[in-house]
Parts: sequence; C-alpha cells; structure tokens
Amino acid sequence: MNRELRCELPILGDENKRKALFDEFGTVCIRIQNSATKSRLEVDILVPNTVICGETPLSEQTPVHVRFHGGGFFTGAPLYKPWWGYHVRDLFLDAGAVTLSPRYRKMPDVHGKEILEDVDTFWAWYQGDEFSKDLSNAFIDLGAQKFNCMVQINKSQLLISGESAGGFLAAYSWLPQPSLQINALYMQYPMLCQYTRNAGNPYRGRAISKEDVQKLAKKHLRDIEKLEKAGQLQSRTASDPPEGMDMAYVFSSAKKTVNGKRISPWEYWFRELDILQRLDRIAANDTRYPRPSYCPDTFISHGDQDTNCPLKDTSKPYQEKVLRMFPNAKVHIEVRADAAHAFDYDIDIKDKGTEWLLALYENIKEAWLKPAGE
Repeated sequence: MNRELRCELPILGDENKRKALFDEFGTVCIRIQNSATKSRLEVDILVPNTVICGETPLSEQTPVHVRFHGGGFFTGAPLYKPWWGYHVRDLFLDAGAVTLSPRYRKMPDVHGKEILEDVDTFWAWYQGDEFSKDLSNAFIDLGAQKFNCMVQINKSQLLISGESAGGFLAAYSWLPQPSLQINALYMQYPMLCQYTRNAGNPYRGRAISKEDVQKLAKKHLRDIEKLEKAGQLQSRTASDPPEGMDMAYVFSSAKKTVNGKRISPWEYWFRELDILQRLDRIAANDTRYPRPSYCPDTFISHGDQDTNCPLKDTSKPYQEKVLRMFPNAKVHIEVRADAAHAFDYDIDIKDKGTEWLLALYENIKEAWLKPAGE
C-alpha cells in the first residue's frame, strides 16, 4: 500500500490501563480441527484467573463467551487490545466465563467462502467430541492442574459477541446452526451488509480523493488476482492493525462494474451473501437457507454518526427483518447520538454518564446467564 495512506494509530485513553486489559486472565492459543473436513483453525482462549485457580465453586459450571473480532475481514486479531471495549472484558470477567475467539482468515488472501468455512469449522468443533478434551488440555497449559482445578463448561449459557465485521460472524453463527443453543447475541456497530463506504470521507484523519481511491483499488485488485492465479496468496489469520486497514478502506470505498452493476471491490472479492441478504432468502423460503427455529435475545449498540457501517443500512434493517420472522423476539438497538464507528472502545461502565452502558451490560448478562428453560 502506498505510503501516502499510512499513519500511526492513536492510543485510546489511558495507555497503561489498555496494556493491563487482560491481566486478570490466562490466555492460550490452541489449534483445532474439524474431524469431518480436516480443516484446521487456531482459537485464542481467555480464562479468568479466578477460574484457573479454582476460586469458582466446583458445583458451578463456567459460562461460555465466543468473540469474533472486527476489521472489515481484512485486519484484526482476537487479542488486539485497542479494539476491545472495557465493558466487554468486564462482562465475561464478571460472569467468570471462558472466552473463545477464532482466528479466521483474512481478505484479500482468501474470499468470503473461506472466512465462513472457518466459522463453520469452529462451531463443528464446539459441538463435537474433541471440544472437552482440547479445552481440558488448554486449562492444564494455563496451570489449572497446579491448583487441582476441574473446569466445567456450561454450554447452556452461551453468549456470542462481535464488533463491526465480527458482528457479521456473530449473526452468521446463529443462522446456519440449527442445533446451537445461543442465549444472547451482542453486536457492536455490526457490519451486516456488503461493506461499502463513501470515498472522499476522511480516512484515519486524512482526506483522500475518490480518484486516488479508484487508482489504488484497481492496482491492488490487479496485483492480487495475479498472485491468486499463480497460487501465491498466503493466508493471514491474525493481523494487528494497521496491517490490512488501508486495503479494507480502499476496497470498500472504490467502485467496480460487475455484470453491469456498480459494486465495491470488497463485495466483488467477498463473493458471499451478507446477513441481510441471507435473511431475505430465508423469508422467501429458499431451501438453501433454512429458517432458524428460534431467535436468541439480541443486543446491538450503534452510533447514529457511523459512516463505516451506517445504522440505517445495517442494524435497523436487521432488526426489522428478524422481527418480521420472529415477532416476539427481543432485538434491542441502543442508538447513541453523535457517536461514530467504534465509539465505545474507551468507555468504562464505572465512568460518569455511562448509565446507558451499565443498563445494556446488565440486560446482556441477564439474558446470557438465565437458567436453561427460562
């Protein structure tokens, strides 16, 4: 990517506080495999130190939190601290939950098909025979054996969360998994439609002309297609920003004509239905997209000034389409005035003026941890 687009990422809030984000957790990365397809995937695991040390009573089972990171499918990593909201960390720490965060592959080294295959691989493993053994080994690696601790996972208390593009994968996790019981979905400013931004808007504080965006997109698309044809693309699964961010911006902001239609290079390269399109296929009784049997309690936070994933194009139509399908479902959108994309990274529920976030936090926690059958 041309140097003209490169600039330093800002530090959000208190740098020392951000660095200490996971100090109360043990972290380990494991490699899993889908026994049916033999496909492999790495998963980062975060476990509260209180669980590792056996401070959680043995009679209690540990809830599960599955987290999908954002980044426009071009960048991001499960443990990239600047993109973790403090309240999300506090949510699963307060619940004493184990967090599982898959390292899915990134564009443009792959297409959307491979990204969704990674999500399918994760859920096949989660619901398969190897899950308990692999997790037990991970707990041993974290030192649970040292404390003679037997961690028990409670799959009936499952929260799936994701921010931005991670929200796409959180929603996707619900739609094609008929046997997966999800208590709650939490999506922050989710990217639920094809990623398309307006060229000319400031990018990371700098103005870039539409003409330059088009030139960059054309060049990079040509280079990538050449590498793909030669079999020389090497997939990435964890890319700390800013790696991949510039490409995400260019691909989502430019335009390309495909079959007489002007679409973004991002949509051209993704080559899969987005979440809103999948809901439309379900509503039309397309047998390739079976209707889910239920809708989990869903919570969405979104700023009304989000230009990356505009509220009116993503969360609002998602809510409308889901409620048409499940009129009694709980699909709550917390709309924040004058808030842009990723507005909540540095907000703490203990800060003054964040009563709205504390209320959202408590509602998510209640839906997540409610006893089975309620």
